[in-house]
Amino acid sequence: MRVTLVPTWCSTMQIHYVAQGQGDAMLDVDHVAVHGSPVHTSRPMYRRQAIIGSCTFLVNPGKIDHICYTPLITLLRRGHQKMPTTPLIPLPAGLDITSISASSEELHIRITSTSPSSPCPVCSTPSSAVHSYYRRKPLDLSCTGQPIRLLLSVRKFFCHVATCPRKIFTERLPELIQPSSRLTMRLRTLIQAMCAALNGQGGAQLGEQLGVHLSRMTFLRSLHLLPTPAVESVRVVGLDDFAWKRGTRYGTVILNLETHALIDVLPDREAESVKRWLEAHPEVELVSRDRAGAYADGAARGAPQAQQIADKWHLAKNLGDAVEDYVKRKRIQIPTASSPEPSCGVPTASVPQARQATQTIMPEKSQREGCGSQKQELWEQVHVLHTQGYGIRTIARLIGLARNTVRRYLKMEEGWYAASPPTRRSLLDPYRDYLLTRWMQGEHNGNQLIREIRTQGYQGCDTLAREVVTRMRKTYSDAAALPRKHPTLQAASPLPPLSPKSSPRQIRWLLAKKREELRDEEQTELSRLLEASEEVHCVYRLLQTFLLMIRERRAELLNAWMKEARASGIKELHSFVAGIERDYDAVKAGLSLEWSQGPVEGTVNKVKVHKRLMYGRASFALLRQKMLHCP
Repeated sequence: MRVTLVPTWCSTMQIHYVAQGQGDAMLDVDHVAVHGSPVHTSRPMYRRQAIIGSCTFLVNPGKIDHICYTPLITLLRRGHQKMPTTPLIPLPAGLDITSISASSEELHIRITSTSPSSPCPVCSTPSSAVHSYYRRKPLDLSCTGQPIRLLLSVRKFFCHVATCPRKIFTERLPELIQPSSRLTMRLRTLIQAMCAALNGQGGAQLGEQLGVHLSRMTFLRSLHLLPTPAVESVRVVGLDDFAWKRGTRYGTVILNLETHALIDVLPDREAESVKRWLEAHPEVELVSRDRAGAYADGAARGAPQAQQIADKWHLAKNLGDAVEDYVKRKRIQIPTASSPEPSCGVPTASVPQARQATQTIMPEKSQREGCGSQKQELWEQVHVLHTQGYGIRTIARLIGLARNTVRRYLKMEEGWYAASPPTRRSLLDPYRDYLLTRWMQGEHNGNQLIREIRTQGYQGCDTLAREVVTRMRKTYSDAAALPRKHPTLQAASPLPPLSPKSSPRQIRWLLAKKREELRDEEQTELSRLLEASEEVHCVYRLLQTFLLMIRERRAELLNAWMKEARASGIKELHSFVAGIERDYDAVKAGLSLEWSQGPVEGTVNKVKVHKRLMYGRASFALLRQKMLHCP
């Protein structure tokens, strides 16, 4: 018998065929003719029953080479045939493909429901009484970049249950599509994942390349449809805030510290919100947080059974801030080493002249005095208003300063504004005297000066050195009258570096680092700093001891440390100890337990990244959905 073999689907090992022919009998086909060429199937692999309309055949396909077959779409365009689901187009049970057609824009697949009955969505009673038929046209996953639209022929049924309020209902296909949806479940899942990883616009642009032509608002609406993940039993949680708008509005992230999974996002950082969330999760045993009072209050009221843990990093930062405030108040500087002027091969009278000229390269003193007098006036206004009983917020509004600036002025003692600002260190500092000395001796070629300091070890950029040369050229207008060369300077050696003023932050980190982590020059500076003041040495000892307690979890040393800090007489340390006393249990737990805010801080960074992916325009509901469902 002559038949036409049509492949229905392919795998790596075999090809399945559907036989198309004439007749109504059950036939065993051993010899198959393909387009007039007989092929003998001498090595049958399996027997397959194929049903096409009312014609049924049993086909023994074997090893058939060079088959010219009719395309599958040609067979199905006739419209009256039915075929079951295939791995290329998987469908739930009870749905059959009746035809496939292609247009210039989409691939249309007609599907018919063959289930004998359907349950009522209200009373769940099955019904087989068909009321009518209607067609749905949802989009499905694309195939090789071509969009697929399903043409679903589904039914409406009567519900004969007298007590049921629904008399007519539509057939549900929960495994394929939701009611009233224009997207299949698998397509909806894809665009939800794309939107959670990117954003609405980014998901739409990527979808265009994948054959999913949907707008960005469709992507965003699909993300909103995702249900909130159920929170499993959680034992250890971490709390931290993130800024919607810095200084104005904040939110809170809640993390499971055992699994590092984000549990929830709160719209603010108020104690009441934290309290309500913890009351809904009475299984919480440990709450890790920063030093914020709102989180401490909310955790105490919402989970009184839980042990609070103050974060180690925030403890170290708070103490470091106290040390920095102390350095600012005392205007502490690193003492300079006194050493004789080394010889560099130039006349001795030239070196003092060069050193005096160095000061003219820096800004004039009169230029800095104007800034100091303005700060003095502001400082006096702040203190006068404060003595009259005005609060920090009112003072800031009256004078036009930030509240943090007002607080800083209130902490500072009189005369702090007269201190000259610290100069920033650079790689050129050890060679400034040499450059000025060579300039005063007549060498005005910038490239030559740069080559000379390069031979002496300068590794910075040429731009910095050229800026100094340009400044000297503008400062000394009569420099052209000096001799161009000085033969005795060819073997000159660099002068020792100047000692620029150190900022309070630099001194803070110098005191906080371990001795073995310091460079040789830093160890020398630290030794000079500690030898110059016994009070600074006390601060250094207390700071190093507290950091040791954090690193090695030596909580048993806390009480003795607090007693020694109170006895030091330094008000910044007194304030830090008072904060520990108010939060003593949490601080001691933080110094003894392994939990930290590190994973929570990482999640906050992730929140910031996703907020910027949406250009800062996402509402709280959208950002929360994105964070709870992003990969």
